[in-house]
Amino acid sequence: KLKNKLYIHFTKYADYVVCVSKIVYLNLYKKQVSNLIYIPNWANSEFHSAKRKPMKNGLYNILIASRLDKMKGHLVLFDACKNLKNIQIHVVGSGPSEKEFIEYSKNLNVVFHGYQEDVTPYYQSCNLLVHPSFSEGGNPLSILEGLAVGIPTIGSDIPAIREILGGKYVFKKDSVTELRDKILELKSNKENKQKYKLANNQFKYFEIIN
Repeated sequence: KLKNKLYIHFTKYADYVVCVSKIVYLNLYKKQVSNLIYIPNWANSEFHSAKRKPMKNGLYNILIASRLDKMKGHLVLFDACKNLKNIQIHVVGSGPSEKEFIEYSKNLNVVFHGYQEDVTPYYQSCNLLVHPSFSEGGNPLSILEGLAVGIPTIGSDIPAIREILGGKYVFKKDSVTELRDKILELKSNKENKQKYKLANNQFKYFEIIN
């Protein structure tokens, strides 16, 4: 709490405070921070031009691309995929919980790819992107990038994710059951085409909200 109070105090000395999601903007606005600029995260054009090339390995390939930290919800995804047939989880990223995650998932079909400078090939080749994070400050870049490439995407129902995905493609935070149901729903819907007008975020890049 003291750290947050210090952050708010120092905003008085900034020309502008940049907010990378609506929820961040609203939270600061409620704290009477007036020098706010809303510049939402967005996916670079290279992701929009990438073409989907789902791998043909006979499996339903699920991607999670984020820091290997418990707050990112990896264990929820692992639990949701227990006893599901023909599922392979691809974990992209590094972090303090890597050894624990490897040990926890040893009885699952999980591939740890480590940190990757370019995640595009995984967005292109996997069948589903899952972002089960418990908390986010701004809009997660992995979701914006994945949607720009065209991979079906679901995430936990927290403000920064719901802001992007809406209500249909979110599940209750930390709910293994709801996540499993969403996975099975999308796995059975092979013709699913999840479309979002992410280009609007790019046009808002210079928008200043007073």
